[in-house]
Amino acid sequence: MSPLLRKPFGTHGKVHEITALSAGWRYVGFSLYRFREGERVAEATGPNEAILVVIEGKATILAAGQDWGTLGERMDVFEKTPPHCLYVPNDADWEAVAATDCTIAVCLAPGKGGHPARRIGPDGITLTTAARAPTRARSTISPWKTRISATRSS
Repeated sequence: MSPLLRKPFGTHGKVHEITALSAGWRYVGFSLYRFREGERVAEATGPNEAILVVIEGKATILAAGQDWGTLGERMDVFEKTPPHCLYVPNDADWEAVAATDCTIAVCLAPGKGGHPARRIGPDGITLTTAARAPTRARSTISPWKTRISATRSS
């Protein structure tokens, strides 16, 4: 299997954790949480900044000392709507409580400080279709221009 293909290590809670070290990358990391209505997940960003991406479902999010309310709109990753996201600076805590069954991606990169937490999208996030895979829709999320992709198998 390609080192870029990683199977989830569970079906509930933190189901993926790919660090720069474990992937052989220099900077970025990625985690994925699947949790049920009413459940809570929380992390500290430490030296990394993060973008929390509500992949599907809805969650009430507290981050960097602020209540960001309930984020999320799409109930399925394949709905053709952009995700709700939240930028969380390094050296901050975040917490998400699922308002519905929910999947949240945590995208990480080293942070240098000086940037406040802020909501990203869904306004301003454009969906594009991959030229070689018409069943794949990508969302480009600022400030890193990271592409979050999902493919539906036929």
